[in-house]
Order: sequence, then C-alpha cells, then structure tokens
Amino acid sequence: MAYCWYCYQPNDHDDGDCDVCGHPVLPPPATPAADIELWALSHPDLDRRIAAVRWLGDHHDTRAVQALRQFVEDPVLGPDLAAAAAQVLTELTVPGPDCGLRSARRG
Repeated sequence: MAYCWYCYQPNDHDDGDCDVCGHPVLPPPATPAADIELWALSHPDLDRRIAAVRWLGDHHDTRAVQALRQFVEDPVLGPDLAAAAAQVLTELTVPGPDCGLRSARRG
C-alpha cells in the first residue's frame, strides 16, 4: 500500500494516479529525500511520522522545527511521537561546539 503524495489517502498500488484525488501517488521525480521526510511528518501512519522525525534529526534539518514543536505540544498525537520530537528538537536547537560561541566569548 502507498499513501498519495498529495492527499495522503491510501492506495493499493505504488504508482500511477491516486484513486481518491487523481494526482500521482509518488512524489515528483528527483524530489530530495529531505522533502520526502518533511512530507512524512503529516503521514497518517504514526510509525512513519516517527521515522521521519528521526531522519530529519539525523540530517539536522531545521525546517522541521515548527512541526516538531507541534508534536511535543499536542498530547493527542501520542507519547512516542512527542518523545522523538522533543529529543530531535533538543538536538536541533542546542548550540553545538561550532556555533561561534567560543569566538564570541574570547572577544
């Protein structure tokens, strides 16, 4: 089963047009992996959302920060998603060793 790139509705086929909205089921050709993972933050399958959260964190993609904050603040989405989002948010928003703070302290 594949979820439509445009409407997130499940389809029993992995290619062609969506049975619900008529758009292609798959993302446009050459869509960057990061954009696919950003898309997956709204996926109806919770495990897919969690996988996307972790992937985006591993790749330090700060475009996910707003969605991650929503996952942490909305308890209805579930504790596993909130915990994964909180962990990634911490990693994305805490300054790392190369953030320029050392040079600012010296000056």
